[in-house]
Parts: sequence; C-alpha cells; structure tokens
Amino acid sequence: MGKLYHGSSKKGITRLEPHNSTHGNYVYATPYKELAIIFSKKCGDDCTYALYRNSDDEPWQLVERIPEAFNTMFHNSASIYTLDDATFQDIHTGFAEVVSEVGVNIESEEFIENVYDKIKKLADEGKIQLYIYPNRPERIPLDNSDLIEKQIKHNQRNNTPITKSSFERIVLLHPYLINKVNQKMSELGLVEEPYKKEDLINLFSNAVMIQAFFPEKEQYLKSIIISISNIYPELLPILNEKLSFLDKTKEEKISYILDELSHKFKDIPIELIQQVKEKYLADNRNISEIGKEIIDFVRKIMLTDENTQIINKKSETIVKL
Repeated sequence: MGKLYHGSSKKGITRLEPHNSTHGNYVYATPYKELAIIFSKKCGDDCTYALYRNSDDEPWQLVERIPEAFNTMFHNSASIYTLDDATFQDIHTGFAEVVSEVGVNIESEEFIENVYDKIKKLADEGKIQLYIYPNRPERIPLDNSDLIEKQIKHNQRNNTPITKSSFERIVLLHPYLINKVNQKMSELGLVEEPYKKEDLINLFSNAVMIQAFFPEKEQYLKSIIISISNIYPELLPILNEKLSFLDKTKEEKISYILDELSHKFKDIPIELIQQVKEKYLADNRNISEIGKEIIDFVRKIMLTDENTQIINKKSETIVKL
C-alpha cells in the first residue's frame, strides 16, 4: 500500500476523523510530504500566499503575498502524520490531495519544531521554490490584483451576493488595490460608496478588536501596518494608537467596545449600555466568550437595513446579552 501525509499543529494524534471543509466531510491527505508541511501552517489564505506548480517535475511555488506573512503563517510547530492510502480517493480538489470518507489510523508521526525553518530547508533542497515578498513569479501580479476576480468567483460559487463588504479583507491586506476595487465595484453596478483611505482605519480597528477577543484568529496586524503605512504614512500614528487596544485589560476592552457601540448607535439608551457593561465587568468568563456575544450583536445591527425597525428592538436584544 502507498503512503500519504497529513500535517497538523496538534501532536499525538492516533486517528484522523472526517471533518467538514471546503470540499465536504473528509479526511484530507497528500502523497507529497513537503505539501503536508506547508499545509501544517497555523493560518493563511489566498490573500496572504499562493501555492502551485505547473508540472510534477518542478518544485512547489510558494509565494508570499503580503510582508511578513510567512513569519506569521509558519511560526508554529507541527506534526506530519503518515497514513495508509487504502481508503483515499481523488475528488479533484484542485490540489495534490486526496480524501477519505472514513476515519484513518495514524501509522507514524514526525514532529517539526519550527515549520518555517523546515520550509526554508526544503527550499534549499530544491523541493520548494520560495518567493519572499515582494518577489514573485510572473503569473502572480505585482499588486495581487488577481485576488479581486478570485473573490468574485468565490461569491459566485457560493451563491452569495457581491457587495462592498466582499472586498474588505482584500482592501485591508492590500490597500494599494483600493482604486481597482472601486473600479470593479462600479463595473458590477454596486451603488455603495467607494472605498477611501479612511475606511482602512475602521477596518484595521475591527481587525485589532477581533485579534484581542480571539487570539487564535490571526489578523496579520503587523503586515497590515506595513502595507498601509507604505502608501499612507500619515495613517501610521492612528494605526499604532488602535493597536494599543491589545494592551488593555479585560475590563478596559469591554468598556471600550461598549462605549464605541454607544457612540456609533446613538439610539441605544445610554442606561442600557451601562447595564450591559456592569454585567460583563462582573462576568468571570474568558474574554473570547464575552467578545463573541458583543461582536455578534454589533454585526446584527450592522447588517440590518431596516434601521427604523431595529431601533425599537435594540433595547430588548442588548438586555438579553
């Protein structure tokens, strides 16, 4: 029987069970060990890196799309698990990976102390062609403008409407694409306000807040600051001030976000904001649990178009938080 590999940040796994992912409920594996190592990253998506190869006889092309992405993505240890290929099939996921509909026992485990160091070693061995930002092969545009069409196709595949918010992550991680995103929004007939540099401050502030409440969800804050300040250096002091939110205590974070909520949605009675603040300041749960409740509520308000109707419901909803 042939051997397959599965990369994971978790040590000591003895059996892999199917889990829901992009292509369905499967166990995923690859016949290429170097690919399993790349997939053992702690984070990363199309906006931060590109991975491909044109033929089986060339190394994998691993392209860093934003500054410091690889230091963030691969700054972790990992285990590479060896599996038997008996139950796996190729469903053409778009990568050199295969899937199993049933659980698979682990045959062996190789621990990697630092994934990025291992990737650099594989590059030295010629198994990976590494492109450190801003270097890239010809097929990847210097400005990463291919990400705009990728996002549109993603929405179309998932039958989700294309709106201004569809491009938020692209604009935040690649601020030099603001004009091209605005042009595409116009071509698509979107009647929303075009992006401005001031929007980057709000988007960055939201990213900082998510990073503070959910440390496991990497927001690439260092990369964002570098990219924005390269184009709009005048925004750097504001970005650094927003970044200081991470250094606040749990109580300060709760107070800050609720005060911001009060300022943004002035129809919510101040006394209700104060009640919620007192409730959460006395809450012993961790910051992630509390933050999720508050952020979910804010998102519900932001996504509501019928503002006049939700105003009357805000008080009821916020008291239930």
